[in-house]
Amino acid sequence: MRRNIVLGILLALLASATVMAGQTTVLKVKVEVANIRSEPDTSSAIVKQVTKGTLLEAKSRIGVWFEIMIKDDSGSPVSAYTHSGIVDIISADVPTREPQAPPRAQPPAQPRRQPAQAPPAAPAYSYAATRAPGKLRLLGGVDLASVTYSQDSSAQTGADIGDYKKSKLGFLGGIGYEFGGQMGVEINFLYMQKGAKFAGVYNTDGAGTGVDFDVKLKVDEITVPIMFKFKLMPGSTPYFLAGGEIGYILSSKIDYEAVNLATDAIESGTEDLKEQDNMAAIDYGLVLGGGYELIGGPIPISVEARYHMGLANLLKHDQNLPQDVQEDDWVKTNALVLMLGIRF
Repeated sequence: MRRNIVLGILLALLASATVMAGQTTVLKVKVEVANIRSEPDTSSAIVKQVTKGTLLEAKSRIGVWFEIMIKDDSGSPVSAYTHSGIVDIISADVPTREPQAPPRAQPPAQPRRQPAQAPPAAPAYSYAATRAPGKLRLLGGVDLASVTYSQDSSAQTGADIGDYKKSKLGFLGGIGYEFGGQMGVEINFLYMQKGAKFAGVYNTDGAGTGVDFDVKLKVDEITVPIMFKFKLMPGSTPYFLAGGEIGYILSSKIDYEAVNLATDAIESGTEDLKEQDNMAAIDYGLVLGGGYELIGGPIPISVEARYHMGLANLLKHDQNLPQDVQEDDWVKTNALVLMLGIRF
């Protein structure tokens, strides 16, 4: 009799362990990038993206969805869901949750004093669990602009003007839109200030006389960069950009001021090159860069550096150009850009 009782207890413990073991299962992601969502619905927010081969532990199954626990981009554990079509089951089945009947009414229990307990902690807030980042970016930043030019252009001045060339600080801003996922395309629509600065003292005879000059070439344009974008990983990640741009020149002016060191005479003014029809209206070139995007905060932000290399000759060769400008002379823009982006 005692032996039968012991055997019954062992069988009950074994059955209980089997039931408990069946409460979870291991899943393996079989697609390149899998979306983990906040609800069992394809329109719900994406909590996180995981790559092929990632192992997930499911608690239950609701139709074609598995309920799992996962850490979001901020490191907080959240309850989430993955679709059965993007994972392989590599262990026992998970239990399917069914609607439960309401419990039977129980007679009121005798009151019993309970020790005071602290209220449960509120779940950690997670932006990623409530909303997936959008594709639209608001962009703004600064650029150090300059120009390159043919050697013949500098030779005509009687001096190497490259010795006086300096970068000109400008500003840019606009919007961008991203297509695709980890590998995609980004299109920007930007207002950008380009140009160059030439400043210094030009000695005409080497005897302490000469001209102290400051000349700024200001080229303002609307430019549309179209770039391939490659992200190293889902979520917060470094990324790289490569592509081209085409721009329309809104204005191109030269502001100048020169002081004759012998007589202290000052000459200054502004020349509108576009109005004089000396400057082309279209600019184009290559764009290379990279940055880092942070997704886990309240607003996804990115910090980005780019180099814009102009390929278009901005000089218009016609009767309006000075006589010392040759037919094969050219001037091209370039700019080093530092930019901040906010995603919506």
